[in-house]
Amino acid sequence: SGAAPRVDPRLLAEGIEASRRAAGAQASRLSPTAAPRQVPNEPVHQDGLRGLVERYWDNPLQLERVLIGQVQPGPLSPTEQAQLGRLLVEKHLSADRGRTLSRIGDEQRNYPNLARALGRSFQAGALTDGHLGYLLGPQGLGTSSRRGFEYTGIATLVAASGSPALQSTTATRSWELGAKQTERHAAVDFHTAAMRATGGSTEATQVLLQQAGPALIAAVDAVADLSRRAPVHPYTNRFSTALGTLLTGLSHLPSSQATNPVGARIVGHLSEQHLTAPALRKGFFDYLRSARTSRSWRGLGPASGNAFTQQELLTRFKDPAIRNHIVTEQYYRMSQALEELLPGQASWATFAVWASRQAGSAIRGEPLAGASGTNANGVRAISHGNTLGASEIAPLFGAFAQTLRSNPDASFQEVWRAAGAPNKPLLREAFQNYFEAYQLRRSGGGADAIAERVLVANTLVAQHEQTALQADIDSAMRVQGVSMWSLELDIPGRVLDLNEDLTGQFPPELRYLRNPRARQLEQQFGGWGDSRMESLFNLFRLNQRDAALHGDWVV
Repeated sequence: SGAAPRVDPRLLAEGIEASRRAAGAQASRLSPTAAPRQVPNEPVHQDGLRGLVERYWDNPLQLERVLIGQVQPGPLSPTEQAQLGRLLVEKHLSADRGRTLSRIGDEQRNYPNLARALGRSFQAGALTDGHLGYLLGPQGLGTSSRRGFEYTGIATLVAASGSPALQSTTATRSWELGAKQTERHAAVDFHTAAMRATGGSTEATQVLLQQAGPALIAAVDAVADLSRRAPVHPYTNRFSTALGTLLTGLSHLPSSQATNPVGARIVGHLSEQHLTAPALRKGFFDYLRSARTSRSWRGLGPASGNAFTQQELLTRFKDPAIRNHIVTEQYYRMSQALEELLPGQASWATFAVWASRQAGSAIRGEPLAGASGTNANGVRAISHGNTLGASEIAPLFGAFAQTLRSNPDASFQEVWRAAGAPNKPLLREAFQNYFEAYQLRRSGGGADAIAERVLVANTLVAQHEQTALQADIDSAMRVQGVSMWSLELDIPGRVLDLNEDLTGQFPPELRYLRNPRARQLEQQFGGWGDSRMESLFNLFRLNQRDAALHGDWVV
């Protein structure tokens, strides 16, 4: 295309200012930092705005400065920004059929206000479905040999627009165009753009699900197939980014026969290679998190209905940081399940959430108090111990809670059989105490008796874990100076240092222990020595009634 006509910035500023005055706005010169002012949307404004577009249409950095008010005549009003968005799209269509606009979309992270201006333009009705149809159709990008990348560039810009209406319309338009294609790669290009354009918003994802129906499963398969073949790059693998965006959107929707198969299909395709893409990594973690309330873990299984168990996910992903996220989320779900049965009591799983979260910091190489640094051996040791504890212990919490939720009158023998009845004496005794605490709560038993049994259970689970994982703990301590339970626990409101004396007042229910087993454990571990079990016993006793421990670990 030819060079854009040169416009004198001084004359352009004066032209817009005159337009405002003619429209009845307060007459005053705006500085670059002046606050935006609402002005009537009169045709007289178009000349000034069109001049801005003619000068800067292919210079997104300058357009960004215009939108944040760093260029005279100062900040544009929302109405002017909406009109600017429409004029900008029309200019790009006439200049090069939208190719430059698509390239701007590829670098959207640098131009957030430009993306939002397009959203405002669509919300105001200045930018229409007709513009989108022209841009994505044969008159626009449809004839490009690089249309797959260019569609995704536009979709990325739309995803960041903050306009669910624009996201929904673009996703719908892209899907419709994809359905008309006879050539597979062309269809996948449009379907990739449709997934990306949703921006992970609830509204746009729901619209795409309704429009695509069961065909979305086949589209996911095709996009996932190409994502494995595409170059592995965190930001340029448009297929992985599209899948991650769709997963994020699904995580906001409730469990249903429409959402679960699609989410499960994406999870079924994932590999560690995929999760190098930030959008897909985020989508995966968002979807795991959604399993807390809106879907069961079965919702993470393949479309056949078979569940992806936590162990299967851990087997698939070897990256320690990914595994730690899965483990911590599982601990959180188990903690919440036990808290439903024993309100106000922090179980071993509750404390494990924060210990695992802190272990994740060590795994990611973040600085930790009292640690000499992270190295590969330390990461492996902490990760292995963290994962092994979750694989062996977390399923017992799950079976315990699920059995009592479905049958509140179940006996302990029935509960333990449902958990697989492992030959682990300490764990069996621990869950017997959780069960007795649950029974006392149902029958109106005393708060002291309930709290004491939970303390016994927490201590016995910890004792089993410390014994079973001794090799990993020793390895982590040897090479790094830390382990999952020897770190500072950064819980909501304060930091608990397990390497120093734990101080404070015991809660009233646990100040004087009367339960014989609790008194025995107090004699064994109630001192203030250097052993991990002494630290853990006092950690549990001091904080078992702390409501802050039930907060969300994802911050």
